[in-house]
Amino acid sequence: MAAHGHVRNTEDVDVVAMAMTEAASVIATLRADTRVERRPGAMGCQVTTHDHGKLADVLDYFGSHAHRLAIDTAVIMDGIHVPRADALMAMKFAALTSSARPQAKRYLDLADLIYLVDRYHRGGDATEEVEAIARVVEADACGDPELGATRWRALHAAILAGAPITI
Repeated sequence: MAAHGHVRNTEDVDVVAMAMTEAASVIATLRADTRVERRPGAMGCQVTTHDHGKLADVLDYFGSHAHRLAIDTAVIMDGIHVPRADALMAMKFAALTSSARPQAKRYLDLADLIYLVDRYHRGGDATEEVEAIARVVEADACGDPELGATRWRALHAAILAGAPITI
């Protein structure tokens, strides 16, 4: 998000990796008291301390269509690979609509998504990109349009209209 201009405090580091075990192992070697675990329903692994404090999320290539889009289309910004805005929107939408995600984190995801839509879609014709993201989020919702594409389109329209949003 910082590479796209939205700087805010974060609780951990997010790493997207093709080789999950290698990326998680590298992160785990940074601190002796860490372990790598995949939790039920997670789209990747978490690197945690012995007292379960989370240090990093390692989002793998097999976690979701949004993650694959982020990996396959990453651009270099300030010398690092960064997800394109459309991939980041798809990932934020997936996190926002995850019932397993704590409500407080979903509010942060919504704030990030509002920022991205305002920055990249306000004042222009983003129809093609909105539909491309709709296809990604529908695939992540296993083809259920109520969980995926329809909900994304409605949320996107509400953000642009400045309408109240509930999560």
